[in-house]
Amino acid sequence: MTTESPALALFRLVLRRWGSDKWARSWTRLNGSLADAVRLAITAGLRWDPEDFGTMMRESGLHIPGEVETYRTSACACGNASAADAFDHYQGRKAINVGKWWHYGKPHESGIGRLNLRRVYIGFSWWEGGVMGTPEEGELYTVTSFADDGESVIACSHYPYEAGKPAQIKSRRTFDRSYFSPPIPPEETKKVTARVRKAAEEEE
Repeated sequence: MTTESPALALFRLVLRRWGSDKWARSWTRLNGSLADAVRLAITAGLRWDPEDFGTMMRESGLHIPGEVETYRTSACACGNASAADAFDHYQGRKAINVGKWWHYGKPHESGIGRLNLRRVYIGFSWWEGGVMGTPEEGELYTVTSFADDGESVIACSHYPYEAGKPAQIKSRRTFDRSYFSPPIPPEETKKVTARVRKAAEEEE
């Protein structure tokens, strides 16, 4: 017997409530309630199975407002890995993870908060270029979309905001999967080697 995940159980509870009486038989209420159920299942940290979002879409007749990327961003931002995995599974996309050494040498560590998953999502931002500790000298890039192949993202930097005017794109660049998972820097390799050598000497 297959047990449904807590996230799917919550969603189905709302869906069954909609068809139980006349009070709930409103597309407006249904759409809003189902969207709320999805968001709650994400932010409350409920467990999701990989196929859950596809099941939700199928069983609800596609009456879920909002983009999949919006839900995925929420899952990454609040640290719900199983929910993020479910949205990646639905889109047939492999997550682009942020490697341990990705922030090395960057002017400012952004994009990864205390609760965030170490993976890239729409809205993920970071400072590129400049001097360590001086983010004003770098450019702030924000991920705006994923490439169709799922192996890279498109990110933009913008000119300083001017009141009453729309944001103006300064630079648009593509960053592939390898960019976010760079190898260990030579300086750190030397440090690790030195620590290993010191530990070996102390054991002798």
